Amino acid sequence: MPRKSSVPSYRLHKASGQARTIVKGRHIYLGKYGSPESRQQYARILAEAALPAGAPAPPDHSDSHSL
Repeated sequence: MPRKSSVPSYRLHKASGQARTIVKGRHIYLGKYGSPESRQQYARILAEAALPAGAPAPPDHSDSHSL
């Protein structure tokens, strides 16, 4: 019986000091562990993972301050 889908965890990759998460078997590095940027990336990954299959990804507004 397959495992239930769970929320990917925010983890420390000790050797590099990078934050990472694992989604569908893919390791995704997010930046320096604990940094605001890595937390933002993690939130974006969670939002994308919550979308139904085939749905378009939400727009990336990370550069919206440069109008």
